[in-house]
Amino acid sequence: QSAGVNNAAMVSTTAPAELVKSLLSSQRLPCDIACYNAPDQTIIAGQISDLDQLSEALQAAGFVSRTIRVPMPYHSRLMQPAQAPLEKALRTIPLRTPSIRYISCGSLLPLEEPDDIRASLVAELAEPVRWQDLMETLIASDTGLVIESGPRQILTRLNRKIIGDRQVTHIASDARPGNAVEQLARVRLLLEMTRQTMDESTRPTTADSSPAAATHAGDRTPT
Repeated sequence: QSAGVNNAAMVSTTAPAELVKSLLSSQRLPCDIACYNAPDQTIIAGQISDLDQLSEALQAAGFVSRTIRVPMPYHSRLMQPAQAPLEKALRTIPLRTPSIRYISCGSLLPLEEPDDIRASLVAELAEPVRWQDLMETLIASDTGLVIESGPRQILTRLNRKIIGDRQVTHIASDARPGNAVEQLARVRLLLEMTRQTMDESTRPTTADSSPAAATHAGDRTPT
């Protein structure tokens, strides 16, 4: 509501980000890439009329595009009016220093201070999610286990596209059917089994291989 945005939306496409950038530039469309999700998934935010024009160009180039059912064009310039109200609201919410590394999905930087985390959340409202780069950063630091706490295993599917056949174990907490207690028990069991497997392996570790947490504000994006 604070953004005051009307007739705006978000579109998901199988086109790579560089092609999307090229089309936005050549057609002079004031849209923003909102999420760099995976090699075959790019999310764009903007006015509906501009997104319709972009979708036609993408389909003409042989790529699938579809509108995402979200209430606002998140991670775009259109959300800038909502940043100040969000910053004000976040000041009322107590935050503690994370017990494990917290990495911004926008800047890709580890954040420790609560004020830095608040500032990052405000910035990410109008800046793109760089999920693919974030996962590559984690893998480069020797991450061997990725646990998703979001709904419908959306991020797990994205992660598998990004990581490919590299030796990384994926655990999704939202394993359906099953209630929340069953899902939590499943995650704990898989985590313990994975730890035992990693302890028995000779996989090298680095100073950056400690646990890390990252959030994707748009984890309801359909894949």
